[in-house]
Amino acid sequence: MKTILSRLRDFPSIPLSVVERLPPSVLFEILAYSLSAQVPASLRILPQVSRTWRLVCYSQPDLWPTLSLDMSDANTSGKAAYWLRLSGGVPLRIEVTRSTTATPSPKENRSNTMALAKTLRLSLDRWRAFSFVANASDAAIFFAHCTGSAPLLRHFSVQFTSTAKPPGTISIALASSSQTFVTLAMSNPQHVPEWSEAWCITHLSLKLNPSDYFSAALIKLWRSLPMLQCLTVTAADDNPHALAQRVRFNPPNVLVLEHVRSVKMQRVYSLHIFGILHLPSLEAFSAEGIQWSDATMHGLVTLLPACPLLKEVVLTGTGGVSANPSFPAIELSAATKVKIAGAPDAFLSRLSMPSLIDITFSSVSAHVMCSRLTATSTITHISLSSLVYPPNMPVPPFVGAEVTTLSVTCKCLIWLNGCILPKLRTLSIRSESPESLYPRVGPALQGLITRSNPPLQHMYLQGLNTACDKFYSALECMERIERLTFVQCLVGTDTLTAMESVSRHSRFSWIEVENCSRLAPSQILRLICSRNASATRSGTGIKLRGRVVLSSDASEVTPEVMDELVSRGIDC
Repeated sequence: MKTILSRLRDFPSIPLSVVERLPPSVLFEILAYSLSAQVPASLRILPQVSRTWRLVCYSQPDLWPTLSLDMSDANTSGKAAYWLRLSGGVPLRIEVTRSTTATPSPKENRSNTMALAKTLRLSLDRWRAFSFVANASDAAIFFAHCTGSAPLLRHFSVQFTSTAKPPGTISIALASSSQTFVTLAMSNPQHVPEWSEAWCITHLSLKLNPSDYFSAALIKLWRSLPMLQCLTVTAADDNPHALAQRVRFNPPNVLVLEHVRSVKMQRVYSLHIFGILHLPSLEAFSAEGIQWSDATMHGLVTLLPACPLLKEVVLTGTGGVSANPSFPAIELSAATKVKIAGAPDAFLSRLSMPSLIDITFSSVSAHVMCSRLTATSTITHISLSSLVYPPNMPVPPFVGAEVTTLSVTCKCLIWLNGCILPKLRTLSIRSESPESLYPRVGPALQGLITRSNPPLQHMYLQGLNTACDKFYSALECMERIERLTFVQCLVGTDTLTAMESVSRHSRFSWIEVENCSRLAPSQILRLICSRNASATRSGTGIKLRGRVVLSSDASEVTPEVMDELVSRGIDC
């Protein structure tokens, strides 16, 4: 695209009727290129483009062109003025960033930042969305000189990349509608800016150091955000222990954040802070990288049952050992989608999820996990990986009367051997790692088909050995199969031969083969030709199509075979 745009300098003037037929994305690319061109005035078609683009934007109010400005560029103020003049009066999405940490002298930086702020201030009445990503010192200068009314502003985001306290107060004096969605991301509670009382801060993202976590400044910040809806807290240090220690502080008895609907905690090792938070409107809660300690679990026991609207829960961590196995019952009465990894038995055994639809378990006890599944009759989607099998403890059978989708790894095949899933339609089985390629999946699959007789329609297999009699027998019983996907599998000739039968597999319409060793393109071509010829003779009208990605050791790769596959509806 850049090569084409660079040739526009040499174009003569183009009739307006031609320019009017260009899509808005192309018009915008031309205008954006003019911003970086050394001699923008030499673009002779620019007047027609800018006129047409403005008309398009006026006719499509939801189209907000983006003006991206880099504060590291000393001429960014001039470029902004030029671009604003070209764009007329259309609504704008403005992004201000600093691409490098190196800054000019304090005097030059202050002058450049002030010039940019004053330039953008002239377009405040056109702002629909504004994003500022730079250090706190830049923000103090910028917002001191960019003030006024922005009546169309709907999305406002400020992210401070520095951790040092700015030299002065950051004051954001922009008047906008009460419907403005405001996102604040910062690395230090001291960065909290002063903003219009009419604003409703709805999104808050914090990247905190250990000394800031659970501090008086943080509690004060949360108390000042009565309309907060989404909260994200991340440890500033990559070390997951960064936020493990509790800072000595006497908080209020309960801090109520009544409008918060979503909370995400990342690399926050301990969740003791939820001992004082009350989130009655919480609908989604995610805590990743936690330590499954007694303190963490007590925090969850306090928080989760007190959120009657909670629908989605993600709890992933390590260190699943509990010194105190006694916990009260944890009922997630409204939860429909839950993901849990590494949780100890003491926590899982007390968990109740009567409305659950979609569950993901990883690195948990197979025995306790199975009891949780059995206690919930509404589950339709199950995803399992790396189950742990306690010694001398058999895995109880599981009857999933409503389960339609199942995704498991090979370490879950022992559990699968005892399953009855009469409504299963989609099945995915994957190897755990490249080191465990080609485990035999046939016996477990045949047992599942024999016990359940499910209406299986789509099967995805990765890193497995399907070149065995048991798999062939199971495949013959899948009379409703429609889609088959093999990724890095050993695929036997018998498997392909079984799929040629139109009478047995009348709905089979898609096959996908990716990097499967020992499978030649000619074998796939033979299946396609035989299958489609049989479909034509029987009058079913269902032709087989698909996609093939050849492995590096594939044999019999010839241009003629590949062309024939493409002509038969196979994407190669």
